[in-house]
Amino acid sequence: MKALAGRILRYFFSGTLFIVPLSATAYFIFISFQWLDNRLNLPYPGLGFAIIIVFITLIGYLSTNYVFKTIGQWFDRGMNRIPLVKLIYSTVKDLMSAFVGDKKKFNKPVLVRINKDNNLFQIGFITQSDLTDLDLSDMVVV
Repeated sequence: MKALAGRILRYFFSGTLFIVPLSATAYFIFISFQWLDNRLNLPYPGLGFAIIIVFITLIGYLSTNYVFKTIGQWFDRGMNRIPLVKLIYSTVKDLMSAFVGDKKKFNKPVLVRINKDNNLFQIGFITQSDLTDLDLSDMVVV
């Protein structure tokens, strides 16, 4: 009976790990669009969504321009000089660039041996393949 209760509890927490981030993201998006619609006093609900999509697409288009890249690099340097802002900004930027953009980091999956005695493995992604600066030429960062 204890095993069944433990299994049900484990399933509950697994479901929570799936539903909570999904619900939080959906709620954040809903509140953001609602806030924008109210701030701009738009006549049609959801018009804020279209404005956000167009704005993000426009920024993406501009970011491919040489002048905008130079401004972006200047902005990055400025953000990385502010102590607390640097931590948040660089973390979010690294996370986003790992999945989206030209420098995707998580595109080479590997199996990493966690425990040699039990032959236990975990899936990971290569994030850096050149460690010659650390005299670890036969190693990679996962």
